[in-house]
Amino acid sequence: MAGRTAAHAALADLGRDVPAILTGSAREPLWPAGVVASLSHAGDFAVAVAAPLEHTDGVGIDIELARHAPELWDQATLPAERRWLQGIGDGVERDRMLLALFSAKEALYKAIFPRVGTYFGFEAASLTPAQGGFTARLVESLDEAYPPDRAIRIHCAWFGDLVRSWLVLPA
Repeated sequence: MAGRTAAHAALADLGRDVPAILTGSAREPLWPAGVVASLSHAGDFAVAVAAPLEHTDGVGIDIELARHAPELWDQATLPAERRWLQGIGDGVERDRMLLALFSAKEALYKAIFPRVGTYFGFEAASLTPAQGGFTARLVESLDEAYPPDRAIRIHCAWFGDLVRSWLVLPA
């Protein structure tokens, strides 16, 4: 509910609010024509972004509350990402970076899925740390504009116990 409220606010900022944000067959939000948008919620927090389609191919945002999530180790990471995470000595910091990596991949999915229209998993992109977030390199072809090795910048920042990841795809 809070995510939809945030989404209505983001759409209203564009002058494009709709009575209801419907859900598609893959449980994705269906945005008004000519708009790309993304929403996320965690605990009592919610966030959404929206932009006119003529300015970007997509936007993605994700938020996650800090937690120990060992299941993400196998579910969301590739071998190179696991090696990087293993090099982080402190268990708490490793947990935070694993969650940040997961959040970045979620934001990437939310930005690209509406464009390609087909499900793709966490293995579709390999992330490496970069200043202020990650650089994602696609491992598989998602469509003609998103072939293997396409680099995509994902911003990531912690606010207390909340990590926020976001990206804007070029038009």
